[in-house]
Amino acid sequence: MKIWSIIVGISLLLFACKNEKEEVVDFNSLSKPSGKDNVEDTSKVKNAVVAGLFYDSISSFSQQIIDSLEFDKNLVFKLDTLIYPDRFGALKAEKWYLKTAKDSLVFIRWDFKNNVMSKNTFYNWLDCYGAKCKSITIGSKVSFSKRATCFFLVDKTLFFIESAQKMDGERWTAVLSNIRENKKFDFFMLQQPRGKGVWNSIDDEGILTPIEILPN
Repeated sequence: MKIWSIIVGISLLLFACKNEKEEVVDFNSLSKPSGKDNVEDTSKVKNAVVAGLFYDSISSFSQQIIDSLEFDKNLVFKLDTLIYPDRFGALKAEKWYLKTAKDSLVFIRWDFKNNVMSKNTFYNWLDCYGAKCKSITIGSKVSFSKRATCFFLVDKTLFFIESAQKMDGERWTAVLSNIRENKKFDFFMLQQPRGKGVWNSIDDEGILTPIEILPN
């Protein structure tokens, strides 16, 4: 009986470790060179979709982003991974990445039932962010990743964007504002590669207001 208890305990531990690993995502792997063109071999990416066809299957919202930012729709692929916010019962999640010779941009959008749920998800994510479960306070100037990292919390929707290259925050806010026909953002955080996050809120007129450290 004692041996059997030990075996069960080890099995449960291994299962828990497996689930924990599914939460750790390193988007840097998308930017590692492969081949003379320095472009990842998408045939090796799990559930990768034939170039161009995935663009036709995504929402009109994402299509407008890709078109507005003049991304090549043939270089947009499905991102099939789970990260922390997926635990919180979003009504819809849309994930894709753009892979070019110079960049690997990740775009994720979660739509929730209401603003309370979207904020709760965001606060919980910040309370245990990344592989090291780092606690981050809104407004604090910390580094989220070696890559450029951006969060938008907009009413019932949470956006997460990462890029290997420097991101144009003004351009992204303008594109999202135009598509949504609403300039107001609860939170907008932008951290450039190897930099520290800068937090702002954006009012109905599109005016950015710096956010000081707020308690989670």
